Parts: sequence; structure tokens; C-alpha cells
Amino acid sequence: FGCARYVNHPSGRSLIASIENGITSKAAAPLLTLWDGERLTRIKQTTLATRLRITCVAVSESGTLIAYGAADGTVGVLNHKLQ
Repeated sequence: FGCARYVNHPSGRSLIASIENGITSKAAAPLLTLWDGERLTRIKQTTLATRLRITCVAVSESGTLIAYGAADGTVGVLNHKLQ
């Protein structure tokens, strides 16, 4: 496991973004999962385009931007549209 962040979406929907590092092996790319914060059901899952260990994640208040930071100091930002 890497990290997780909870956010209240303006629509009243709550979100959880979680990062899992090296699910299948230490060399595997991290997995980002978005969850419905009330039902705890998976909304979306994607593999990140990095092999670095992710140490933090942040979600914008609108729920559309997801930022993550890696152990070497690099960051990434994903644009996510809630359906």
C-alpha cells in the first residue's frame, strides 16, 4: 500500500483516492484507484506511468485533478472527470 486521500466533492459525493505500490512485484507500476467514499465501491482504476514508489496523493476539491508525488521528488497530475 502507498497512500490514500479523502475529499468531499461539491456534488455532495465523497471520493477516496488510493495508491498501491508494487501490487504484483516491486518493479510493477503503482495503481491509482478512485472509490465512492460512501459506498466504498471502486469508480475507476488506472496504472500510473511510472515505476517509482508513490508516497503521497492529493485530490482537488472538484475531484477532477489528482496529484501524486514519488519518492525521488517528482510529481504527476492526472485530469479525471467524474461521470
